[in-house]
Amino acid sequence: MNGSPDRACRISTERLLLRPTRSADSDRAFEIQSDWEVTRMLRLASFPPNRDEIRVWFDRVGWGQGYGFEAAGAVVRFAFGDASLSTLRSSYAADNIASKKLLLKLGFRPVSTVRRVSRSRGEQITQVRYVLMKPPGGDKTTSKV
Repeated sequence: MNGSPDRACRISTERLLLRPTRSADSDRAFEIQSDWEVTRMLRLASFPPNRDEIRVWFDRVGWGQGYGFEAAGAVVRFAFGDASLSTLRSSYAADNIASKKLLLKLGFRPVSTVRRVSRSRGEQITQVRYVLMKPPGGDKTTSKV
């Protein structure tokens, strides 16, 4: 293993490799975010993302193939296991039904609803906030993940 921070922050699944973004990703990110159906669901579409947050979005060709659940499940396992976190928070635009289904499938529970400005839409949206607590008794997440 080389000493690069990028290599140290990788999470692998059967089909995916999750890693921090880097400048070489900017052209592809711009291409994906140029699709209105993708970007309209991103309240604060930005590149690169804030290091304190995990933002997930997929090119439209990847929608409906289970990549979101696979990626998010791996992040949940990493967060509760390797990173020793006890609570995860997430949110989505209320009209993003796919994100709602994903969070519920992972075991997240709704905690609040707020109005926020969506930079991509240029208007106020309803944002639904969710939380997932680490299950008692270990590093394992729910059997759903």
